[in-house]
Amino acid sequence: MWGTTAATWALTRSVTWSRSARWNRRTWIDDMTDLRREAQTRNDKGDPLPVRYASHSTTRWGPTAPPTPRGMHDAQMPPYSSLSHLDCPRCHEQHDAHVRQGLCRACGSPLLARYDLAGVRTSPADLVGRSNDLWRYHELLPVSAREHVVSLGEGMTPLLEMPRLAADLGLDTLLVKDDGMLPTGSFKSRGAAVGVSRARELGATRLAMP
Repeated sequence: MWGTTAATWALTRSVTWSRSARWNRRTWIDDMTDLRREAQTRNDKGDPLPVRYASHSTTRWGPTAPPTPRGMHDAQMPPYSSLSHLDCPRCHEQHDAHVRQGLCRACGSPLLARYDLAGVRTSPADLVGRSNDLWRYHELLPVSAREHVVSLGEGMTPLLEMPRLAADLGLDTLLVKDDGMLPTGSFKSRGAAVGVSRARELGATRLAMP
């Protein structure tokens, strides 16, 4: 499981594979084990998570806000998504964002989603009542309506303090994002959820993803 998290991937490649590096990895595992044990104990007791978990709350532990109500895309409400068009990063030709396509017609380059950022009026206060998952930022995701969302519960993952590993590396503070708590055990859960949701919205019945 440890090898599937983005944090492990980064740490195990940032430290030279030497005798000291192997000790660093053991220290990392010790830190993670302690933090997860503490969080699970609090969850079992119904206690709130400590402050160090507060920067990124999770859907697995603690209360979850109600889902975003349907109808956010109705005329009287702001658009659910601010997606405006698809753009080719190579030749800069623009494409219709509501047509199922992935490559530029002119040069064959993969297309990038572009958003009407000037039209987004969401404030931090607007996010408070939304569910603790990636769809709380739906204005900056390509799915145009809540009913098209396909999700396994890809939520916010915590930033965890690694005091022993920080000391071992000579750092004052080290925070690691634990994406191993996502449904697939990998940071790829978020991107996959968005891709599948958009494909469904555009009418795809078959999908191949890396």
